[in-house]
Amino acid sequence: ANCVDCGVHVHVGRSCSDPALLVGPHYWNVDIFGPEDTDDPWNNGAHYDTDGMGMSTSGFVIDNGFGLDDNDMRTIVMHASDGTRVACGELRRAYPEEDTQSMEASLGLYPDYDGDLRVSGDVEVNFYSDNSFEFVLDLSGLEPNCFECGVHIHTGTVCSDAALVGGHYWDVSELGEDDPWVPAQGAYYTSDYSGDASRSFFLYSGYDFDENVGHAVVIHNSEGGRIACGVLRASY
Repeated sequence: ANCVDCGVHVHVGRSCSDPALLVGPHYWNVDIFGPEDTDDPWNNGAHYDTDGMGMSTSGFVIDNGFGLDDNDMRTIVMHASDGTRVACGELRRAYPEEDTQSMEASLGLYPDYDGDLRVSGDVEVNFYSDNSFEFVLDLSGLEPNCFECGVHIHTGTVCSDAALVGGHYWDVSELGEDDPWVPAQGAYYTSDYSGDASRSFFLYSGYDFDENVGHAVVIHNSEGGRIACGVLRASY
């Protein structure tokens, strides 16, 4: 309550699951502003005020030197009056409301996987009119504390035979050889100490809804091993 000029900033990290390790410092373009703390644009007007009930409606304009794509999926942190970090959230790109097409897959063990993990859960993929999509996952039985571990749509259309699952699925003719299914593009999950993970990310693979239906989704562990698989089916 009555917090005056308390800090709120976008940070370099992409996950709030472990604030001490994953959130990182303030996020700004050091090539534009410089690397020193005195160059930090988040020290200039990036604050909120609360009333006696701890309520706040605040706003400000700031340039951190990065655009929409760079700020997307970064963490945002709220500070108390003494600078303590008291809240954290993960930024997600807001899309205009429009009709979407959805597909989903239930995850089971990867064929021939003989490890101790027993992954279960679901993924949902929601396609927009520009063929970009939101990939939503809710999984359990994962390796605990798996940081930015892989989750991808693959070229194969079955999960019954490991030889047929194939590699990552994207349109090389449109996107070139640069695989979009990488953590830098958001294609990952981070599990908690219990091996649970829930998150979403946005991606564009160059293929549309119909071209993705029936393809395999693969979950990886921290070493890149394939531990779970499910085939995408259209949601009606």
